[in-house]
Amino acid sequence: QVVGDGGPATLYLAAPQSGMTSLFRPSADHLAFFNGFERLGQVEREQAVNTTRLDDIEDLPDLDFVKMDIQGGELAALRHGTGKLARCAMVQLEVSFVPLYEDQPCFGEVDVWMRGQGFIPHCFTGLKKWSIAPVLRDGDFRSPFNQLLEADIVYVRDFTRPDSMSPDQLQQLAMIAHHCYSSFDLAAKCVQQLALRGHQRGAAPVRMGRLRKNRCVERILPVAGKFALVGDLSGDRPDTTANAADNNPVADFGRIGITERNWLN
Repeated sequence: QVVGDGGPATLYLAAPQSGMTSLFRPSADHLAFFNGFERLGQVEREQAVNTTRLDDIEDLPDLDFVKMDIQGGELAALRHGTGKLARCAMVQLEVSFVPLYEDQPCFGEVDVWMRGQGFIPHCFTGLKKWSIAPVLRDGDFRSPFNQLLEADIVYVRDFTRPDSMSPDQLQQLAMIAHHCYSSFDLAAKCVQQLALRGHQRGAAPVRMGRLRKNRCVERILPVAGKFALVGDLSGDRPDTTANAADNNPVADFGRIGITERNWLN
């Protein structure tokens, strides 16, 4: 399935190694400004396709975490997937600072839309620069100077408005932030917010659900009558063999102390 606005579209197929196949036609004018891109953006053939709205994919459950890199098509997919994204805690997107395709939405437009959906930028996981033609650096067109081209950016639910987040979203955001991005401060803030809501033993279980198969994400366990994430803040891999607490209830948080090595004092 080709995710888009649900209507017919044209898929512009570039050479597989270029990574530039897209529902947007490569922009010859913009590509000409960058070393090597005229060749990388050459379209080998065009193919008529029918796109599917993200919200119309019936066997796709509601999403906790989304990662998209679809060559300029991210915003269209998101706009037609607000139902699936309603419970989403975190989204990682590829965004462009300079359009390489005709009518491609760039970072500013994507950022405004994401903020309107209750997300804020959290971090960049990758930042790509590119050299401007005709000057080369060390004879290598892939060796950049300073010009920004694109990036992978992570958006999270706006934790400065915690009342807008459900306990499930806080739990999922804590796990993903800790285990996938080493964002221990964000994870701790989510844990703190859950504690402030007075979650006690006997409350609804913490369930991994759709994240259970993600190797980056482990389970939340009650430890010593408090609340902790398996693993510590040193970045060591969590113990993936701890299966006994899958159905344990949310722990009684009590007083939570955060140190460099431990979630609990």
